[in-house]
Amino acid sequence: MSKRWTEEELDFLNDTAGLLNYKEIGKKLGRSAISVKRKRYLAKLPKFNENIYSIGLVAKELGRSKSGLKYYYHLGLLKGRKATWSNGFLNPPVILLEEDIIKFLKLKYYIFDPSKIPNLYFKNIIKEAYNNLPSSNGRT
Repeated sequence: MSKRWTEEELDFLNDTAGLLNYKEIGKKLGRSAISVKRKRYLAKLPKFNENIYSIGLVAKELGRSKSGLKYYYHLGLLKGRKATWSNGFLNPPVILLEEDIIKFLKLKYYIFDPSKIPNLYFKNIIKEAYNNLPSSNGRT
């Protein structure tokens, strides 16, 4: 008889969607990769967490080139990591968490033109960063 899944295990399974492969999740939960994959399917959990993005998707959402964002990733200004499920890829995809994208946008807001950003959510973050600039009219 199989071991029942706890709420904590299901939360962990949902939170690590797209960040860890089935084998890694199974190892952390003391379950097989097949058990993890089956549970994700039966529970209709997403394959990817809604708060993670690929560099390609972020580039599209910000109206920038993929190579431009990879440059900031390699400099360490845009935090992310290579997808663990991409073993064997010549150029493994880089996974970015939403919170790291927001930190980057607030840090480098001046390299973006809000009028060229199709994603309203990211556009508003950049506009807010521009609005929070200290005024240059001499008043404090």
